[in-house]
Amino acid sequence: MMDFVIWNSQYNEGECVISNPAGFKDQFLLLEGVPLLNEWPEDVVCKMSPQYPKDVKLTDNLYGGNYAVISKRLKDKTVALAGASQVEFLPVSVLNHKKRVASKDYFVMNPVGTLDCIDIEKSGVVWNALNKGLISQVEQLILKGDVVPPEVGVFRPTNMAHVILVRRSLADQLLSDGFTGLSFREVADFTG
Repeated sequence: MMDFVIWNSQYNEGECVISNPAGFKDQFLLLEGVPLLNEWPEDVVCKMSPQYPKDVKLTDNLYGGNYAVISKRLKDKTVALAGASQVEFLPVSVLNHKKRVASKDYFVMNPVGTLDCIDIEKSGVVWNALNKGLISQVEQLILKGDVVPPEVGVFRPTNMAHVILVRRSLADQLLSDGFTGLSFREVADFTG
């Protein structure tokens, strides 16, 4: 069993589904592991999706969009458990279906930088046709776990920075603490 899992979210009926953050124009940067805190606007919002009008309950890890949007409670626990991880938490407000603020206590989790931890050969990598530095898909994601410093709990892999990896021990603790909307995907099940 791998020491790492992939951060994911989980949909449950009744729990809100959000759209991508509005108010930050260079959203592609949120998938690249670059520092954004100094240029992050104060008025970024995630709107509840109109496709799910009855789903309004806020969870600790919101479903929808392309980014990890987490509650202050989950942020605080992640900071406490993540060790020497370089992670920014970019503030967002969540708007309900009536476009009113449902909460101001949410954050986009942005692990900064990447670790060269993918075993390129064993993973069966298919490189992006337009950007040869990006992985489009893998047969099976295989990590070189020995390159991840033991004090790092949350990070992005080089060449696949849109993925957030988490130490299994940290993930297990978050799940046992009862955080809602949170799930983790096995690295071995990831293909792209």
